[in-house]
Amino acid sequence: MGIVLFTYTVASFLILPADKIQRTKSDSKPTFDFAGTITGVTGLILSNFAWNQAGVVGWQVLYTYVLLVVGILFFAAFVFVKVHVAQQPLVPIKMLSKEAAFALSIIACGGGSFGIWVYYLWQLIENLRHHNSLPMAAQQIPVAISRLVALLLVGFLISRIKVA
Repeated sequence: MGIVLFTYTVASFLILPADKIQRTKSDSKPTFDFAGTITGVTGLILSNFAWNQAGVVGWQVLYTYVLLVVGILFFAAFVFVKVHVAQQPLVPIKMLSKEAAFALSIIACGGGSFGIWVYYLWQLIENLRHHNSLPMAAQQIPVAISRLVALLLVGFLISRIKVA
């Protein structure tokens, strides 16, 4: 999958046109939202670790709850930063309609569940079927094809169906 993603990256640099944004002297240079990045990524990491660790050690261990609560607090801080602090947020939460927020949540759930599905499929092939790396990679080809079809279908449908 890493080779496929690398190929997509190189192809996107060759195929996609460069942005031609005309700026005046009064326009400010785009800034990077460090606070939003730190709070968002930290919330994702802590929440993901807490949910995955709960399956390993169980919910009776205190740190799983603590990490989940701290991850949720970082998510709340992320929303606060995006709404009140960030001058140029990547996704302006205040301007999202209900339909757009719903569409983004569906995309997030679909992408997240696909990654989980690929991980557990790999575990099944490796640990239950006891295959080597090459047959395991070959068995992932339908996964890559189905993901490509799903992405192309989303691109096709989103240009024809109004979501926001």
